[in-house]
Amino acid sequence: MIIDYKMKKLPINAPPKTERIYLDKIEDMLLSAGYKDIVSDDTSLDYQYIIEAIKE
Repeated sequence: MIIDYKMKKLPINAPPKTERIYLDKIEDMLLSAGYKDIVSDDTSLDYQYIIEAIKE
């Protein structure tokens, strides 16, 4: 499971954008590393997204 801040302007004290990663980039990285069943959720949390993945 990965939780990271969204790549948009946030009204909180979040890490700078240079320390965040776009959701689709992480999905690509997980696929390249052999992970399957990748489930992304960018609506449940206001400022962060959640990715769950299984490596088989």
